[in-house]
Amino acid sequence: MRAAAGCWVVAGLLLAGCGEQAQALPEVHVQVGQAKVEAEVADTDAEREHGLMGRQVMAEDQGMLFVWDTADRHIFWMKDTPLPLDMIFIAGGKVVGVKAQAQPYDESNIDVGVDSDSVLEMNGGWAARHHVAVGDAVAVAPR
Repeated sequence: MRAAAGCWVVAGLLLAGCGEQAQALPEVHVQVGQAKVEAEVADTDAEREHGLMGRQVMAEDQGMLFVWDTADRHIFWMKDTPLPLDMIFIAGGKVVGVKAQAQPYDESNIDVGVDSDSVLEMNGGWAARHHVAVGDAVAVAPR
C-alpha cells in the first residue's frame, strides 16, 4: 500500500505540472497626452475580470489596457490587487475620467460616472506625474 500511495503522490505532482501555461497578454503602445507607455491588453471577460490581481510590481512605463467593443459605464474595484493604481477612463480616443490612487484591496466601486470604451491602469501617481487630464488625446498602436 505504501508504494502505491507514493506512486499516486508522484503521479499527482506530475499531473499538476502538466496544466496549461498562462498565456502572455498582447501588448500595445499607448500615448496619453505626451506620455508613452507599453500596456498589456485585457479584452476578454476573463482577462478583464483578472486584471492586475496579485501583481506585486509593475514598471513605471508599463500598464494594462482594458478594452470593450462598445462604450458603457465600467465599474472597477481593487479586490486582490496589491498595487495602488491610477485608472484612466477613455472613450473615442480621449480621456473622459481619472481615478487617482485607487487603494490596494479596496472592494468599493470605482466609477467615474461616464461611459468609456477602455480603461488604462497605471501605477498610483502616474496620472499626476504626467499631468493627465480629462480631454487629453489617447492613441493606441500595435507593438
